[in-house]
Parts: sequence; structure tokens; C-alpha cells
Amino acid sequence: MDVAPVDALVALGRDPTAALALAGRLAADGTCRHLVVHVSDDPGQPYASVLRVDAGTSPATVRPVADIALFRAHERHVKGRAVVWPLGTASPGIACVYGTRRHPSLDRAAYDAHWRDVHGPLAVRHHIGMCDYWQCAIDERLSGDGPDYDGIAVVQFPSPEDLAERFFDGPEGRDAIQRDAASFTDLATLDRVLMTEYVFCAAD
Repeated sequence: MDVAPVDALVALGRDPTAALALAGRLAADGTCRHLVVHVSDDPGQPYASVLRVDAGTSPATVRPVADIALFRAHERHVKGRAVVWPLGTASPGIACVYGTRRHPSLDRAAYDAHWRDVHGPLAVRHHIGMCDYWQCAIDERLSGDGPDYDGIAVVQFPSPEDLAERFFDGPEGRDAIQRDAASFTDLATLDRVLMTEYVFCAAD
């Protein structure tokens, strides 16, 4: 799979309102090419906002909404859909945002290569309801004392019904995804949060 990466900052926070407000200010100044926020209204989740912005943004600017963790990352847009709704408004559908850690047998480079070259194509094949898929591979933690993730997967579905009924293409696809995920991630520490997406600037 040949997907050009986007260098980015990824901020995990507890305050969705603050993340959306900052994204609006960053979008208004016209310097961002890539700026997406995901938010949850469930305070019991490990993160309530995920702000992803191109790496040209100063970490000091993003840090106020990164009270859980701020990472430097490279992102791959594995499957995309055209943004035909107004920028800065809630995207149609629902997102699953997964915080992942690598399998203990792998270093970060091996984990990332497997995610890119093996799991990405499997996900496109078997998650038949998925309409958008980003792999955010963590390169470095810049601040925060929250979860030490190796990657954050952002998987969008057109509707809650697509998520519930078309997550897999069938039992064989489910088994293939689960076997592969267990081979390169630590499933015991996987975090999954259902979130709403807001695209402020689209890189591609």
C-alpha cells in the first residue's frame, strides 16, 4: 500500500469544547492544511477530544487542549471520502477512535510496518461499512502523562447502523481481522471511543 504520510501533531484532551474552539481559531488563520477534531460527550472515556493538525503548527499552540497527551505523529489516509459538507461542522456518521499499543514482541518500527502493509489492506477489505480510515502512527510524546500509545486509528462509518451491521463482511473477515490485530497490537490495552468528527482543513 503506497499512502503518502502527513506529519502531524495529535492532542488528546478532556475538554471537547476547548478543542473545537482552538480548531476554529487555527482554521481561521489560514495556515493549516490538515486539521480534524474528534469529540466524545462521554466523560468516562480515556479521552474526550482528539485534535490532529499538521506538524507546522507550534506545539505550544496545541498544548492547552492536550492535557492528556501531545504526540508528534505521521498519518496515513488509507481510505477516504470527499468532504461535501461545510468545513467545521459535524461530519455525517460516527467514528471509532482506537488508541493502540504495539504487541510486546515488536518494536515501534515493526508495529508500524505491519499496520501499514498488512492490517491496512485487511481493514479496507473486511470493514465493508467503513468510509474513511486514518492511521496515526506515533513518533514521539511531547507532553502529558496519559496513555503511551503507539498508534491511533480513526475509522469513520456513514451511520451508527453501518457500524453495527457492516463492521465486518462476515465471520471469516471478522476472524481475519481479529487474528491479525492480535499479532501486532496489545489487544488487552486497546482503547476504543465512539466520537463525532469535525473536519476544519482537509489535507487530501
